[in-house]
Amino acid sequence: MGFINEKIAIDFEIPKDIIPTVEICEELSKQNNWGYDEYADFLIDNLCKEAYRQGHITKKQWDALAERYLSYPEDN
Repeated sequence: MGFINEKIAIDFEIPKDIIPTVEICEELSKQNNWGYDEYADFLIDNLCKEAYRQGHITKKQWDALAERYLSYPEDN
């Protein structure tokens, strides 16, 4: 089941400095590892915020990443 909202597709290029954390989130979700929360929060609250501030992603893309990685199965 995992922690990721699989209904949200990421159909845009993710900045390369964000990709390692996205990959960790994907793996932790598959493992149902509660350490996922720390990485997902860091991804959205720090990495995506900075990517948006620098113009590497749009607000809509940031929102899509947040919805995918911060929505839990009971929210889906």
